[in-house]
Amino acid sequence: MASQNRREFLAQLSTILGAGGVAYLGGAALLKSGTAHAAGGNLDVCFDGKCGHKIYGETLPHDKIAKYWEPIGGDKIHCALCPYHCILADGERCRCQAKENHGGQLYDMVYGYVATMHLDYAEKLPIYHCYPGMLTLALGTAGCGLHCKYCQNWQLSQAPPEKTENYRLMPDDVVALAKENNAQAIALAYTEPLTFFEYSYDLAKAARKAGLKVFMGTGGFACEEPVRDIAPYVDAVAFGLKGFCDEFYDEIVGPGVKLNDILKSLEAFKAGGTHIEVVNLIIPTKNDAADQVRPLAEYVCNTLGTGTPLHFLKFFPHYQLKQLPPTGQRSLEQAARIGREAGLSHVYIGNLPGHSANNTWCPHCGALAIQRIGFRVLAVNIDKEGHCTSCQGMVPGDFSVSATTN
Repeated sequence: MASQNRREFLAQLSTILGAGGVAYLGGAALLKSGTAHAAGGNLDVCFDGKCGHKIYGETLPHDKIAKYWEPIGGDKIHCALCPYHCILADGERCRCQAKENHGGQLYDMVYGYVATMHLDYAEKLPIYHCYPGMLTLALGTAGCGLHCKYCQNWQLSQAPPEKTENYRLMPDDVVALAKENNAQAIALAYTEPLTFFEYSYDLAKAARKAGLKVFMGTGGFACEEPVRDIAPYVDAVAFGLKGFCDEFYDEIVGPGVKLNDILKSLEAFKAGGTHIEVVNLIIPTKNDAADQVRPLAEYVCNTLGTGTPLHFLKFFPHYQLKQLPPTGQRSLEQAARIGREAGLSHVYIGNLPGHSANNTWCPHCGALAIQRIGFRVLAVNIDKEGHCTSCQGMVPGDFSVSATTN
């Protein structure tokens, strides 16, 4: 293939997307939702004014200094991005594999190296009460501060960037791709956007400047200062509150991860004015008991508010938990019932297409407010000010922009 400059590369991606096809980035597809056929294949890519290729298995440059760190004497530094507080000698990396001490300075090794990118709906995060049906350009990099045993993206989250296939895309490139493909938002997702903080922060600011919305799917594993810094630039967050005790986090999510650190991040997003939807994956024998679901639901209701959407998702055996069965419908419905009993008005069941708890119901009159099938929005019976069209009662969220309004 002939060499391309950056503009030609972006244009080719857009042409493929516009044809309903797919361009492969790091083994994952950049595609319009619902397409099933492939086109394009491997693409040469140019960056920084030089013709190059897809980046894989190469030593990455130290060209982006991380934001949260301090020298502590000699060649050692302290990373202050997440609660691990890694202490690194020269040449060492943090547990997330995304930050490295190089010559006494901490560098972000994944800045601009996109390992996966898709066009998809906000509902996939899931975000249900903020801009229903909005098309997003979602992306992620290698590396993650968490080590979830059920991770669906473990090939990326548990790998250093040298072990994933990446394309070099600066924030303005991502914004351009979003606009060229009619996406109205950037979604930071797939691994942990707070781990690739520097890239997430610059992407969020660039998207806001360009008039795009910013969504995030996060497990909240970061110190409070980074969360406070990025929250004003994030419109909505799907926050993975994975369990509600230290024992679960330590066994399933990552050794030494503490629930209190996760809650501090969640509350920092709330303080920053970000729209929050809480997500809990119900894992058989691990966090599905009523005495584990109830305190989580009560915390969401009492701390975040009765109108906070809470999503209980069906678990499918994956990665290091293949020995467990999928979540049964009865367990999901029990969790949803507990959520409602705790006082929450919008409790959802996810990964179970066709279930009535995948829809939004007016908390005042009980009318169908938003109808969904899977991640697709079929009808929105809420006006742009958030009123139910049946009774004029207010539904919490931001419905000023939606794909389908009746």
